[in-house]
Amino acid sequence: MSTFARNFFAAISNPKYYLFMTAFLPQFTDGTRSVAPQYGILAATIVAIDVSVMTIYALVGVHFLGLWKATGRIWLQRVSGTLLLALAGYVALYGGGAL
Repeated sequence: MSTFARNFFAAISNPKYYLFMTAFLPQFTDGTRSVAPQYGILAATIVAIDVSVMTIYALVGVHFLGLWKATGRIWLQRVSGTLLLALAGYVALYGGGAL
């Protein structure tokens, strides 16, 4: 199975997405009109935005892949670790209130 197919099936089997959309989409529909075309337009809009963002994300990743050799990976781990420790310290001191 290809990487795309494996990730696609993992994404569509995520129930959180369907629960979120069930709560989110009705706010943007008109109850006096047919719902199916409205949901079709909303679905097409969401797919277009998602594909655009994921394409940009992939292109940026491919571009920076060559730059992140061994030393880049080490610095990424150091920065990420430092930020996670800072976040943990903040949560420990302030109880995780609004960031």
